[in-house]
Amino acid sequence: MPGESASAKEFHIPPELGARLIRGEITLGELVGLSPSAQYAIANLGYQLLTSGKLQEARTIYQGLVAVSPYDSVFHCHLAATLYALGEHEEALFEYSQALNFNKANADALAGRGELYLRTGKVVEAVEDLRRSIELDPEGKRASTLRARATLVMLKEAAERQRAEQMGVEYMPPRPAPADAPARTMTGETPAAKKPEPAPAKAAKSEAKPAATKRPSESKAKPAASKKPTAKK
Repeated sequence: MPGESASAKEFHIPPELGARLIRGEITLGELVGLSPSAQYAIANLGYQLLTSGKLQEARTIYQGLVAVSPYDSVFHCHLAATLYALGEHEEALFEYSQALNFNKANADALAGRGELYLRTGKVVEAVEDLRRSIELDPEGKRASTLRARATLVMLKEAAERQRAEQMGVEYMPPRPAPADAPARTMTGETPAAKKPEPAPAKAAKSEAKPAATKRPSESKAKPAASKKPTAKK
């Protein structure tokens, strides 16, 4: 068309591709030819910005990634973490929920949303999310699930302290387990200690020492000396 700019021609989208994009059959990243590996390389840059405190720059990166790949749970989760750090809690809660819509087993999103629920006073929802995140990472390999464990311990101690105050008794915090204490099971119980093996049965008179074998010279009746064989006549 006359008067149409070069930039408009450069970014012209065929109608069939536009229809597929609208129906959600392809993402904007796929439309512009941005491969998943390239998207995650950009996400890694965003993570470096986030951990170095450059939150606005990280936000721009992750908003762009969510735009080009709106069904990626990881991108929504990282955008939520950035918004959380910026203090935009409602927006962060929305993005954490979006991350879980696309992947219910996203432990980082569960832990982050649980922390946000706790900030807004939704304790029941917070405990549920935190527990689920721990169940997905029972060995505690992720920093988010380690925080979730610590938060649940804190909530448990706070509840026990409040219960003690209501009963008018002094709250006694649990003592740390010794280094050689047996590990607790998944239910929080300590496995039963093994019973000691029974000692071997002692003799009827354990104190009586066995009689020493007397030497032949000490015995009262000396054995008859063997006669020398007599020579034959």
